[in-house]
Amino acid sequence: MALLEAELVYCRSGKVSPLLVITGRGSHSIEGQSVLRPHVESLLRGPEGRALGVLEVREAPRSKGGALWLRLASAEPKAADSDREPGDDDEDCQE
Repeated sequence: MALLEAELVYCRSGKVSPLLVITGRGSHSIEGQSVLRPHVESLLRGPEGRALGVLEVREAPRSKGGALWLRLASAEPKAADSDREPGDDDEDCQE
């Protein structure tokens, strides 16, 4: 979950939204249900998600597999980010 949290902070700083978070369908799990998704949804829909700037969580179409679309709030630029150009390193945050 720490990696997801770090990615949300990074994508907010680059003003990347919406964001697709892949959780998997769970096709290969014993019960055929995603093991990761309930934990990810709980984090994103709870107070931790709000603190990380998550404004909206929606289920992605089945064509995207097991995934969630997120809408993120824009982060306030920090002094260290002021020299970044728009679009720098944002390709990691997009589909």
